[in-house]
Amino acid sequence: FFHEVVGMRVRTAEAEVGTVRDLYESPGGFLLGVTAAEGKEVLVPFVREMVTRIDREAGVMEIAVPPGLLEL
Repeated sequence: FFHEVVGMRVRTAEAEVGTVRDLYESPGGFLLGVTAAEGKEVLVPFVREMVTRIDREAGVMEIAVPPGLLEL
């Protein structure tokens, strides 16, 4: 359920990215609004290809993003 992802910690295989603060609906699908440690918001498509694992009990979401996406 979408409301369960808000507040989850987001990480890649290598590092912590931030925390899901919001979920946006766009014409292309849903986007996760992830607040990074430095306060910048990063938008990550909420699709199976990028969200590789969700652990609801631990409150952690693992993502695999193309190079450069987190720097936008």
